[in-house]
Amino acid sequence: MAGTLLSDPLTERGATVKIVHLIQHLTTGGAEKLLVDLALLQSARHQVTVISQYPRLNTKNEERLDDAGIQTYYLNKQRGVDLKNLHQITALLEELSPDVVHTHMHAAIYAIPYYRKHKACAKIHTIHSVANMEMEKHHRIFQYFAYHHLGAVPVSICETVQKTVLKEYKITESPIIYNGIDVARFTIPHREPEQFTVINVASFQPWKNQNLLLDAFLLLHRAHPDTRLVFAGDGVQRGAVEQRAKEMGLSSNVVTFLGVSNQVPQLLSESSVFVLCSTFEGMPLSVLEAFSAGLPVVATDVGGIHDVVKNGKTGYLVPSNDANALASRLCELCENRALRQQISGFNRKLAPRFDIQKMAESYEALYRRRLGDCP
Repeated sequence: MAGTLLSDPLTERGATVKIVHLIQHLTTGGAEKLLVDLALLQSARHQVTVISQYPRLNTKNEERLDDAGIQTYYLNKQRGVDLKNLHQITALLEELSPDVVHTHMHAAIYAIPYYRKHKACAKIHTIHSVANMEMEKHHRIFQYFAYHHLGAVPVSICETVQKTVLKEYKITESPIIYNGIDVARFTIPHREPEQFTVINVASFQPWKNQNLLLDAFLLLHRAHPDTRLVFAGDGVQRGAVEQRAKEMGLSSNVVTFLGVSNQVPQLLSESSVFVLCSTFEGMPLSVLEAFSAGLPVVATDVGGIHDVVKNGKTGYLVPSNDANALASRLCELCENRALRQQISGFNRKLAPRFDIQKMAESYEALYRRRLGDCP
């Protein structure tokens, strides 16, 4: 990934700042990918360390950190509240003595003991989903304390998430920093196939709701037999969704399950429309990747998706769990190549707004402001 961060130093301490990213694990999810992308950019100028609460899982994200030479600690957290892991993280942070602690997802509450002792540390937490769905209620109580009494800053990834954060935590400010992707990586020539191809790039988790897409695609396929559906991703629900596709009479030539793929840009470039059927979301990286690839996006109207998916411009929103509405929009796009091309051009022009470089610069500016505020 090319590019450098802001040229001026974060603080008068000098150009190099010690940044620690803390997360539960480094699986293939969007939050994990965003952390790795950000850490890689930051490591060009700063001392970056990543802490994973759980053991190594041999994922692509872990390999990328290895290849970049970023120090990553893998701990041995047990499920549920793990006091031993809490002590491990506190001791490790004491040893690393970071200028910035940047937390993600449930791992945030494990930084609180360190926060209580170190006021001069900039404390940043990215909220990757709507506030009431980001973590369980008892976790949110600890986060409320961190925001109100320890100087932790909740970063919202879009306007919709910000509204939920302000309401949930009864605070007046939560800076918005949009998620970012490597736009150049996905901006390759769009070679839409003659056969109308629907693609879903997502982990197979209950909230991703791929069964809704199967239901809608069956309706589309009955009306337009020369159509196909591609799933790229893996997860606990994959086997059940594959079995359901077979029971619906959708052969492997019609519905393809690729698993985790390193060729997502190429897959998008060879598709007709991107679909996401989640029951809740923050600001999915997959939608932004589809924009960069020039694909229309059809998605359920949940979380922050409606902040970027606009009906008739970038794609279409449909009600959650409404297979008929989803099928209707897919049929509309299938039957109107000119509309697909119009949306494709608009999305390619919009995509640079969400470039990873802009996101990294925004986080660096936030770090600088918070370090300047500290005693």
